[in-house]
Order: sequence, then C-alpha cells, then structure tokens
Amino acid sequence: MSLYPHERANLSVVLYNCDCARLPYALVDRMNELHEDEDDMRCQIFLRHRDGQKLRDLYEKIIESSDADADSFVSSEASKDFMARLRIAIMADQAPVPDPKDGPPHDLVFLQDVIARHARLEWYPEKCDPVASASFIPARWSRRRPAATDDMKSVAYLCCPVQSQEGWSFVTAVTTFLKGDWDGIENRRLLPARQLDFNDPTTGSIFKEIHYLGNWIVNFDELLDRRQLLNQGVKVIRYKQGVTQGRNVLVSSTAPLSLLRSMVLGRVRDLNLELSDADCRELTERFIADANEISGDIVLRAAKRGRNASELMGVVLSRYLIRHELGTNRRLGWYFLDDYAEWLGQREEQIADLLALSPEQTPDGKLHLAVIVSESKYIAAASLAAKRKESQKQLRDTVRRINDAIFGDPKRLDRDLWLSRFSDLMIIISQRWDIMIYAEC
Repeated sequence: MSLYPHERANLSVVLYNCDCARLPYALVDRMNELHEDEDDMRCQIFLRHRDGQKLRDLYEKIIESSDADADSFVSSEASKDFMARLRIAIMADQAPVPDPKDGPPHDLVFLQDVIARHARLEWYPEKCDPVASASFIPARWSRRRPAATDDMKSVAYLCCPVQSQEGWSFVTAVTTFLKGDWDGIENRRLLPARQLDFNDPTTGSIFKEIHYLGNWIVNFDELLDRRQLLNQGVKVIRYKQGVTQGRNVLVSSTAPLSLLRSMVLGRVRDLNLELSDADCRELTERFIADANEISGDIVLRAAKRGRNASELMGVVLSRYLIRHELGTNRRLGWYFLDDYAEWLGQREEQIADLLALSPEQTPDGKLHLAVIVSESKYIAAASLAAKRKESQKQLRDTVRRINDAIFGDPKRLDRDLWLSRFSDLMIIISQRWDIMIYAEC
C-alpha cells in the first residue's frame, strides 16, 4: 500500500488453492482491524482453485459458516464501515495471459503450502558417521540438502542428516522396512526426504498462472527456495526465513520496475562516466540484477523511495569492493542484514548492510572462515564526515551483536576461556572501506 497508494481504492487479493474456509475469514478480520478508519479503502478477495470440486466445497463451507454466525457480516453501505467495502468472489476459470500494457489483473496472490504439496518422497544416500549422544543437538543441522546453483530441485530431509549410533540404527531399520533390504554398506545410509521438482509440468503451470494473476506473489511454503524462482526468471522481492525448521515467507514478482530503472539511470548519468546511453542502461540493469542477488528487499525499498535507490547502488559497489579485496576466486555468500534484523535484536535500517561469509580450507587442512561486515553510504561529498561516523557506529554495533551471539558476553565468561576463544581470531580493519574482517574463527 505504501508502494502503490492509489490501489487502496481497488485492492484485490487472490487466495490460490485455499482448502480452508477459515482463511478468508481470518484475512477479512485482520484487514478490518488494519483499515477500519480508512474510508477510501476498498478490497475484493478472490478464491481460485485448480480443482473445481474443492472450490465448490469451499464456497459451501463459507456460506454455511456465515449463516451460522449472523453477526459476522452485519454491515451495509450506509454504515460505511470496512465490512461494507469488502467483497469475496469465486474464480473458477484459469487466468489468461495478461496484456503487457495493463499487467496482471490483481494485486496480491497468496499461497500456503501450495507448492510443497506437490513434493514426493525420495531416499538419498548420506554419510553415516555417528556423533556422541551427549553433544548431539539436531537443531544445529540444516534439513535442507545442498544443491547446485542451477538445480531445479528442492530437497528437505525428513530427519536430521546427522545422527547418533542409536539414531542411525533406527533410521536403517525404518529404511529396511519401507525401502527394502539393507545393502550392508556401513559408511552410507539412505535418508528419507521431501523432493520438489520444478521440472514437473504441474508445478510449472502453477507458477505461470499465479504470476499471470497478480503483481505480487506471496508464498508461505516449507520447500520453496528462492534459487528455483531466480532460475525461472522471477524476481524474488523478499525472502524471510524462519528461525527454526518450518515455513518461509517468499515474495516474488514479474512486474516491471520502470520507476526504479529511471531513478538508478539518473544517478548513473550524474556520475559523468562518459558512457553512451546504451552502456548507461546496461549498467543500470546490472545494478538492479546484482542487488536482487543479495536481497530483493533492497530492490523493493529502492522502488518505493528515491533515497533507497542510492542505497541500492552503495550496497552493490560495496560488494564489488569486498569481492576484489578477498579475491574473485573465493567462494562468498552474501546476506543483507536487514533481512535478519529480528534475529539480531535490532530494527531494520539501523544495522550494517552486508554480511559476507567466505569459507576455505588451507593447504595444511585447517578450516578458515572470513566474516566481513560492511556498511555503505552513497552520498554527496558534503555529507562525508557525518555519514562516516554513522557508518562506523553501525559497524561497531553490528559486529558487537554478532560477536555476542557467537561467543557470548565476555563479562559472564572466565577470562582465560575468553582469551582462548579469541586466540585464533584476527581482526583486520580496513580504514579505506570501513570493513571489518574476521579472518579466522
């Protein structure tokens, strides 16, 4: 609504493949709480299901529940309350390909576990080195199976991929019962997993239809991964990962960002780089694409406010400097810290911008992890001194929070233990770019 305030008078939300009659009511009640005092707010909720019979059953349940609770929708146009400005409709036909000039017909499309329901059970061989039961904490191990960048499959284990001796014995017994006789291999065992294949025609048709339906697609899903959407040319605007194993919130869109392109293009031209118009447009697309690789939330902010378009360029240039500082042949993972601000106990836009992780193995077999925290400001020269102090404070606060999260509060630890934990920790501070590098942890 803050990005497109004119849509308040004609907001449309599609609940896709919704099987629960309570979800439309929950949405209506929540929107009533948020927009009760806004007279210009109009909303229409559409129910769309690929199975016509389920859609009819859902509609019957909604009618029955509304008849049972006569006070739930007691409103009229004369009362001018929010319930009088809200409609629930049924959509039985498949969404047609939208006109490029007009775009999709609806604003939001919401899906809950729609993609995950098409997953199937698969078995994957994994190493089965047991760990001691006393030190075994399953929550420390990710259930997601690592995959290649261009892999079209998303796999989540149904149990922890690391087990104690007793755990592996139990998994082997279950596998023998469900999968067949155990082959006797001691160092590898089969693990059950849910596999989602984006090459499946049904899954592919769902993605096409939902992006035909709306500008913004919200998936509340356990298996859907942002990598698969990027491989299909879909912009991931927001990816909010759950703190524990479970569903993630993923917002995607195929809508053009014309306003953002014009703002970034204007800033590129203001730099007087002596580039042609074609090169400036290509550089603008590169800025937006690189920012989207880090986090779609940067792109969303920049599309909403012109000031954040400068932030977008600053974050992209900061990543470029860090990559070339460490070496372009290094493996790097990039994280936009505002996406994880809640985990760090901080408000968004009050912590550093980027966290880069670069693991490596030295020739003598030691494992090193470089952790780079970066804060960037894309500003005019007149604001350099004030913004430099602000950046330094954000860096110190962010590094302190990450340090406390990993090592704990030094006041509560034994001094010798604290010093031993930091004996292999080298901190390099680059005055040129205000980058703090934890080179060895």
